[in-house]
Amino acid sequence: MKEKVLSLFLAFILLLSCIPLNAFAIDYDATVIVESVSAAAGDTVDVNVNIKNNPGVTGATFTVEYNSNLELISATGEKAFSNLDFMPAGTFVSPCNFTWDSENTEAKEDGTFLKLTFRVSKTANKNDKLNVNISNRYGDVYNNQKDLNIKIVNGAVTVLDYIPGDLNNDGVVNTKDTRLIRQYIAGGYNITINKEAADVNDDGVINTKDTRLIRQYVAGGYGVKLLPSTPKCEHNLQAVAAKAATCTENGNKAYWHCTKCDKYFLDGAGEAETTIDATVISASHSLVYVPAVAPTTENDGNLEHWKCSVCKKYFLDANATNEVTAEKVIIKKLVKDESTIVYNLYGSDSYLASVGVDNPNPQKFVSENGLALNDITTAPEGYEFAGWQDSSGKIITEIKPGMSRTINLTATWRLTEYGIDFLPTSDAAEEINAMPAASVKYTTNKGLTQGELNKCTPSISGYRFLGWSDKSGNIIKEIPKGTNGTITLYANWASEWNRAEATNPNDYEKPLVYEEDGKYMFAYHIGEIKDVVLDVMSDTYKFTAGGPTTRVTVTSNKTIGETQAKSVAETIAQATTKTSTWSLSKDWNSYSSVSRGHTEQNNEYCDKFDQSIKSGSTNISISADKGGTTENTVDWGINAKVYGKNTTEVGASAKLPIKCVDVGVSAKNTTEIGGELSGHYNNTTVNTGYWNTAASYDRSSAYNKTSSVSSGYSKAVCDNYQIDNSYSQGGSSSQQEAVAVAKTESEEYSSSFSYVTETTETVTKEVVWDKGTEGSWRYVKTGTVAVIATVVYDTKTSTYSVFTQGILRDGTQSEGWQKSMEGGDFSDHQNYVIPFEVPGYVHDYINNAVGYSNGLDVDIETGIVNGYTKENSKTDKHLHIPDYFTQDNGDGTYSITKIKGIAPGAFANCTSLESVRLGKYVTSISDNAFKGCTALKTIDSAELTAIGNNAFANCTSLENYTVGLSVTSLGTNAFIGAKSVIVNAANSKIAEVAISSGAKELTVNLSAMQENIVAGKLANKVLLIGNTTETFTLNGRSADGNAKTYKNIRIESNSAKDVTINGMNFEGNSGTVLKVAAEKLTLNGVNIDTDTGVAVVLKADNTNIALQGKCTVSTKGSCAILGRNISLSRVQGSNITTYLRVNSGDVYSCGSVTDTYDYLQQSDGSKMTDKTTQKIVTISESSYQQLLNDTLDWVLASEAPAGATIVDQKWTYDLTSKTSSSSSSLAGWTKYDTKRTGWGGTQGPVYSDPSNGARNVWSEQYETSRTPHYNYYHKHVNSSTCSPNYTQADLNAGKVHLITLDYELAQKGTSSEGGKPYYGYYKINGCPNIWYRGGTYVTYTYTYGTRWYYQEPIYTYYYTKTEHKESNTEVKASDSISNIQKYVKYVAK
Repeated sequence: MKEKVLSLFLAFILLLSCIPLNAFAIDYDATVIVESVSAAAGDTVDVNVNIKNNPGVTGATFTVEYNSNLELISATGEKAFSNLDFMPAGTFVSPCNFTWDSENTEAKEDGTFLKLTFRVSKTANKNDKLNVNISNRYGDVYNNQKDLNIKIVNGAVTVLDYIPGDLNNDGVVNTKDTRLIRQYIAGGYNITINKEAADVNDDGVINTKDTRLIRQYVAGGYGVKLLPSTPKCEHNLQAVAAKAATCTENGNKAYWHCTKCDKYFLDGAGEAETTIDATVISASHSLVYVPAVAPTTENDGNLEHWKCSVCKKYFLDANATNEVTAEKVIIKKLVKDESTIVYNLYGSDSYLASVGVDNPNPQKFVSENGLALNDITTAPEGYEFAGWQDSSGKIITEIKPGMSRTINLTATWRLTEYGIDFLPTSDAAEEINAMPAASVKYTTNKGLTQGELNKCTPSISGYRFLGWSDKSGNIIKEIPKGTNGTITLYANWASEWNRAEATNPNDYEKPLVYEEDGKYMFAYHIGEIKDVVLDVMSDTYKFTAGGPTTRVTVTSNKTIGETQAKSVAETIAQATTKTSTWSLSKDWNSYSSVSRGHTEQNNEYCDKFDQSIKSGSTNISISADKGGTTENTVDWGINAKVYGKNTTEVGASAKLPIKCVDVGVSAKNTTEIGGELSGHYNNTTVNTGYWNTAASYDRSSAYNKTSSVSSGYSKAVCDNYQIDNSYSQGGSSSQQEAVAVAKTESEEYSSSFSYVTETTETVTKEVVWDKGTEGSWRYVKTGTVAVIATVVYDTKTSTYSVFTQGILRDGTQSEGWQKSMEGGDFSDHQNYVIPFEVPGYVHDYINNAVGYSNGLDVDIETGIVNGYTKENSKTDKHLHIPDYFTQDNGDGTYSITKIKGIAPGAFANCTSLESVRLGKYVTSISDNAFKGCTALKTIDSAELTAIGNNAFANCTSLENYTVGLSVTSLGTNAFIGAKSVIVNAANSKIAEVAISSGAKELTVNLSAMQENIVAGKLANKVLLIGNTTETFTLNGRSADGNAKTYKNIRIESNSAKDVTINGMNFEGNSGTVLKVAAEKLTLNGVNIDTDTGVAVVLKADNTNIALQGKCTVSTKGSCAILGRNISLSRVQGSNITTYLRVNSGDVYSCGSVTDTYDYLQQSDGSKMTDKTTQKIVTISESSYQQLLNDTLDWVLASEAPAGATIVDQKWTYDLTSKTSSSSSSLAGWTKYDTKRTGWGGTQGPVYSDPSNGARNVWSEQYETSRTPHYNYYHKHVNSSTCSPNYTQADLNAGKVHLITLDYELAQKGTSSEGGKPYYGYYKINGCPNIWYRGGTYVTYTYTYGTRWYYQEPIYTYYYTKTEHKESNTEVKASDSISNIQKYVKYVAK
């Protein structure tokens, strides 16, 4: 008997100590796997969702969530669940649900049960993993027996720019690729392959394993899936030394960690990959197993256990999780007739079991002696020991002698029941309805659940009950287990006035961005405050309950004044900038070098307590300085949170919306910020300045007070958010406005509200108080204030600041009685807050505005970017040109240069460049700016106005680039070789150049061009599609969708294989309108009319004309359409009336015309055949070539063979013309008569006789030359008979002699005789002789000649000419027309 008892005891101990570790492991019923696939950007891809180990499914609901670069375009239920009813989501927006159900049918197959078809965004980057996740709640998947526990394995779509297995990049996997991989592995062949596409098992090497997989894939039937290769990382390995494990601390193997790809390796070469978990050497004891030994009366026994040979500790399990002392493993040796007691101390009381009690009684006793049982005296408060109960349910105090079996005893307990006192927070207790009864009780082991406490909800008219708090101000949402004693709870209330309603940050619209003088302002409508007191219209009155109806006189203003505005501004501040819910967002912080939150200064202001009430938090975190650096979580019902690094603890003097219990404030572990925010945008330098520096509040307040902000900016905000605010603005733009600004204690932000400074009209009236309840009352006017938060970035100071504006909404004003619970001061009406997180959008926008790529060469004087420095010219993938270039002056200031342009060829041949972002002031792209940038895919720019010659030439990766209407100048060959381009032509020059710009896929839209431009400047043009363009679309419709008319335009293409013409009417043309070599010609609402020649020429061997809508072709010639093998079809998906009607002319085909559905019609709408009026004519190849090249010969109509098809006809004739002219000869004319009809103008003089027999000539004499002679007289001085004033008589008398000389004498002096000058003086025989000038001092000798004048005759000449003429219409003989002949061109069938 003793041995049996001992055996049972040991078995019980061993059972407890040997529970396996996986006893509580999750047992999954089935596994759901989302396939991982690959696809190119812009492609569609199927993702299968499979079930494995299917136990049978009767109903299921799965939620699918996927990456934003994926668009779910279809979802189908598949075979594995085919016998269940499938219901997809109504709209495919991530996340979305898919359900299957049936009455009792089970789907039991493994395999695919859901196929999801996605379209990959064209902007997705290569090697991106676009997650596709599936989830379900427990109970959503079930069968007829139970709810199923599903293991989920999620998948992803990997974005590739190649097809796995396609080594030659020809778009298919075939035997060419098999041959290439074999040659590559063998070596020695001059080949190039896509190595990424070759590694189809993604093992990092290309070998014959890949060859086998590709061959099996090409052959088919092997179920082979070719995998994309994982991009190889150029590891940056950091070594971690080996560390030995101890009994209590883990160690690790030596390993290397790559900081780039975050992978782990066992070797320094980065080849032996492992996981971080695999490197861990777990802490473990050196355990020695000790088997169980039963005690005897001579020796102690022991439990089965393990002992560590290092630390000498004892454990009851091999995993060393259940440690015991050495004494606990010893089983004392047995005494004679010793029995065992098994105690049940806790029963089903889990709380008591978690606390534990000490049992003062032994586990064994001597049967002969019995045992007196001791009471348990160590029970926790709230419990009273009630005695020991045996297996029969009887309370016993002893074990009587003689009992020799195992005794089972259960401790019984008596629980103390505690009460709860529910107290209001004001003296107006009689007005508080439905206060909880005093009978609400709880016990320590159960407490009171949140649901039970929620039933204890009081109410007060005009207030909201927010919840209960204890005497320390802690939020009480439940009474937890282990609580004891009578509890006092205080009710907390919030007024229905000043009711803030926040906009969920997830619902913020794109902000209004307002730029002025180097400042960027971002306006967010963050919420509204309802029932804001705008005007107190009466005094405060104390009314008693049940009192009589009372008439009160009230006065109101028609507009808002300064006092009212300040009150409203304070209300806005209390709900916004004075709360700790204002912060930088998580997205912002993820961009910054240091995570920064900004709430409020320590000991200054605390968040509204009701926010924590809603979140369930029992304390509130704030920060200690400007901006603060916190890691607070303030959950206000929509998961708006503050993020940061350090945590500030507060235990805190936080006031509830109505007076409650104040407690002390303490804070610690705070970090001051005000530092620089910087980061990188790819390879982009970002220096976006400082947040919350000392000047931030000053700027915030200044912006709010600035008239340009309070008026101009406010108007833009009101217009953007459609807010009418004439009440607070005075209703007139002429009103004088001012701004009331509420300064917050934190000095971080300011809040403002506009008011009118002019004296305004007041209105007085009587109102009735009939509320019937006691309290303090006043009559007020209220309204709704829209709250706008504005983030400002100043490029000049490189700083941020924030302010709010309150804008009163028109139509929201109302009047009524307002009650105060607390002493009549109406201080209890501030309630709720409007949180605001600075969205990451702001950071992104400013990064784009002032961030720039490293290594840019900028001319800070002109604002022109000259390109990269040499170090960056070949390596940078992303080019970011900012709005402004900021130069650090080194003295705390910055110089700002507005970036205005790019130099010609600045980034040519930057073959690594993949994306370009241009600042908004860069409005033109110069010649050759990005020529040869073969990796360039995307361009993000503001409204460009000009793109230069070859600007994007040979940018072979450029795809879906759109030229906007702002571009008014486009250079030649701007996009030659680009992948795909769309041009919205602003003018005719753009349209003409764009069509020949050379993109492989090119769309030109003419819809924005004015009709007069189309009919004028674009007229008479031959628009030649570039030879490098493969797919071409020309959209000619107007903006209203109607076809436009184009005059005498010809479109030609020699290489494009796919040409589409939309919405164009071609009129007034002479010659061919469309001449294309396209294999597919799409016409959508196109009407073609030409006066001469073939209207449409199709040069391809086989041309499909795809039609949409009504199209027509007309020609005054005989051939409307010329082609080889022509087929007609409807554009896929079109369901409108469609035909190609040939109104005049025939269809000439050197081959067949396939028109299965009768789209080709003649002018009356009937089907066109070879026998109808407008008919199909089959011609020979030579005739086709002659028509194509316009080389058909003209022959006399009489020589044309009978039955020939006349293509064209003309008449030749001689036209005789006569004319007269003043010219003596006319080229091409024959002179037959001449007549003089007058004289010309007088000509001359000439100095020889011009007579020629025809001229009218006359002559005259004229002086040809003259010779001067100088006359002098001389006399003797002593001659008394002659004086200097001689006379002719003197001369005649010989008193004076005349001397004539051929030269002139100089004056010699003045005579004493009358002072007359003399010109000679000499003596003859001693007698002086003096020479004087004669009376006629100078005389001349003349010579004469003859000269002639004449007039030319005027003749009229008469001419005749005979010309050989041609006419497309028949001519008749006349006096001037003769020799008429008819010629024709014809084709042979």
